[in-house]
Parts: sequence; structure tokens; C-alpha cells
Amino acid sequence: MNVSVIGGRPAVVNPDRSLPTAAASALLQSTAQGLVRLDETGRIVPGLAERWIVTDDGLSLIFRIRHVKWADGREVTSAEVAEDLRQLVGSSNRLAPYFSGIEKISPMTGRVLEIRFAAPQPHVLALLAQPEAAVMRRTIGTGPLRLVSSKGGVFRLQRSAEDAERMKRGKDAVALRGDDAGRAVARYMGGGAHLVAGGSFADLAFARAARRPGSELRLEPVTGLLGLTLAPGTPFLKSPEVRAALSMSLDRERLLKLFNVPGWRQAVSIVPQQFDLPAPPAAQDWVPLGLDERVSRAAGLIANWRAKGGVLPVLRVAVPRGPGGELMLAAIRADWAKLGLQLVSAGTGPADVRLIDEIAPQPSAAWYLARLSCARGNPCSDKGEGALKAARSAASPAERAIKLAEADAAFAVNTPFIPIAVPLRWSLVSPDLAGWRENALAAHPMDGLVAVAR
Repeated sequence: MNVSVIGGRPAVVNPDRSLPTAAASALLQSTAQGLVRLDETGRIVPGLAERWIVTDDGLSLIFRIRHVKWADGREVTSAEVAEDLRQLVGSSNRLAPYFSGIEKISPMTGRVLEIRFAAPQPHVLALLAQPEAAVMRRTIGTGPLRLVSSKGGVFRLQRSAEDAERMKRGKDAVALRGDDAGRAVARYMGGGAHLVAGGSFADLAFARAARRPGSELRLEPVTGLLGLTLAPGTPFLKSPEVRAALSMSLDRERLLKLFNVPGWRQAVSIVPQQFDLPAPPAAQDWVPLGLDERVSRAAGLIANWRAKGGVLPVLRVAVPRGPGGELMLAAIRADWAKLGLQLVSAGTGPADVRLIDEIAPQPSAAWYLARLSCARGNPCSDKGEGALKAARSAASPAERAIKLAEADAAFAVNTPFIPIAVPLRWSLVSPDLAGWRENALAAHPMDGLVAVAR
């Protein structure tokens, strides 16, 4: 089976030290599993752990490690897993900030491991299932696929005989490579790839140019953040009223129509759905208004800011490379021109406004708020940050939900982020490939895919 992942060449990396590219993440997901992992439907399933329990007080997760071996034949121990997870928590791993509630990680026996929390962490399993939470020894993992060889940027992977028998699947090899979107689509069209994965709105035009049937071009609206972060150091953007004006003036409906993706939903709140909040996410009072009234109100807020001596800047905006990124920038530029603003592309340089496109690793309001918190370089809200901190240490799910709702409301008023839509992912899936399933996480582990002869 031949797989092309969009986004640079794959490489064996340590996610505690550097952020994996999409291709490196796919390689990591295939060759190094964590305590749990995601299957082809996006569900959490056993990885290194064959089973686990949550204690009644919600303060401990206890895992039993299955009999699994490193590449040198030694059996994986709970002490090794504990050491690896402790390193993750204290590293620059992108997941590390969301593990702040961990108090202790301890081996209990050779195959039993406990993760102890200062307060209940109801969605921590979802984080442990991410590729960056994989357990490794010197960048070598335990499967489910093993790296057989690498040459010219192509990594050949294969299931071990032990795993093939345990999972009742064959030892079919996977050839994994990273490509830019144009080359990946061309490879697929020429029959050189069964799957192109990792596409986004920015490069969707390449996939559409291939004119493949809908059964091959798979579009997945997924849970996460797609919108604009705002540099707090830019004087114009320090005002919450200005940030709100920028958000309310966007014509999201027209913007999404430019891409013509059925089912792609706009977003007007930081947290896109209720998740673990006690009520629907907080929304600002402009949301029910018609576009003309929103633009008029936004123009008034900008005029008030200018009346205090402010001078409108030329905003530098960074968007992902690709036709979709340029289209998104053009739409935003047209909307903000109504407020008297000028926009230029930031390219790879410093930006006042930056478009982010990220899949949420866990189904919790806590991730969205933490991702857009002051600690991540976003405009600060003392009230919101205090409530978010209180949610992390809440003693019960009910108290946690109340504090998350308080943080969500404060963040909504502060507007550290301008939501546009839910993220979008696309894949090209050959009719000769079995096992691909659409899901809200765009999780498509290579060991769940099989090339079939027709």
C-alpha cells in the first residue's frame, strides 16, 4: 500500500523536542503507540495497555501493560513507560501544557502503571491517544507497524508477525512518503498512491483539479479551531472592542460559499459545541444580527478607537500556503476593507493576525480555552484565566463545568480569537483501499488500511 501525506518529508522525530510535520506524525502514529491509541473510526482503543480503570474519586488512571516487546526483543515495562511519560510532561511536546493536572506517574508492578492527578481529568485518555503521546526508546517505538527501511524519503513499514497474528491481519507493507499537495495528487492520478492524506482547505483546489468521483475525494469537517489569532503586542489589537469589531464584520457565510463544501459549518464561538459545558457555549450579542447591522456596529467601534487618537495600521496577516489560503485572505481583506483597514500577506515573517487550523485532541471546552489562553501568547483576560485555572483544580465534574462556563464567557467578551469555521480535512482514497472511515478527528491509522486486489 502506497501512502502520500501532505506536508513535508516524513522523519523519525522525538515529539518531546520538536513538533512533527503531518508526515512525521503519520510515521509516529504507525510505529510508536502510546498506552492507548485511535482506531480508524477515531475511537480510543488499547495500545500498550490492554486495559485500564479510573478510580472512584477520578484521581487515578491505572493501566495494565500487555506483553509487548521493543525492537531488540526486550519486553516493555511499566517503569519505562512511566519514565517516557514523565519526560513528555516536562518537555516542549505540544501536549505537555494539557497534562498540567498530573501529580505523579508511577509503576506499581512490572506491568501496572498509575497516573495520579491533583484533580479529576475526565478527558485525559484522548490526549494519551495522540501520536505525540507515543512511548519510545531513542525514537524507536513498539508498532503497530515496524520500520523496515527508508530510502529517498520513502519509509517502508510492516506489521510484525506477532501483531499480525494477534490482530488477525496480514503483514502487508506500507510505503509512506511526504509530498506537497500538487505532487501527491499527481502521484495518486498516476496510480502511485492508494491514499493521499492530510489535505486542508488551503490545498483543496489541487484535489478538485483531479476531478475524482465523490467516492474518492473524501471531505471531513472535523472538531477543532479554524480562525484568526491576534498578536497582543499590536497596539490596534489590544482593545477587546476592536477585536470584537473584526470578528463581527466577517461574512462567514459568503466566505465558506467560496469553497463550495457541503456540510462545512461556520463558527462564531471559541468552543464550537457544548462538550462538557453545562449549557451551550457563550456567544456575543452581535451573533443574531444581520450582516449589515454587524458591519455598521463594527465600523462604529473602530471609529470610537480612532477618536481616541488611534491610527489604523496596515495589518500583516499570515495564512497557510496554497490557493485556499489566498482565497481566505482575499475574503477577509474585502470584509475588513469596509472598516477602513488594509491587509498585507505576512508571508513567513512576523504577523499581527495569524490563521490557525488545528484539530482538537480532546472533546473538551478546556482544550479550546487553554489553546487560546494568555499562556499561549494570546490577548489576556484575568477573569477568564482565573476561571480556567479553577476548572483545572475543580474537585467534581459539576464544579469543573461551572468554572469552564465562566472562563468561556470571559473569553467570549475578551475575543482573543476570531472563529471562522470548523476545520476541514480531505483525502483521496483509492477504490482499491479498504478500511478508511470518516471521523471527527481525521484519524486514519495506517495499520487499519488494506490494499485489496480487484
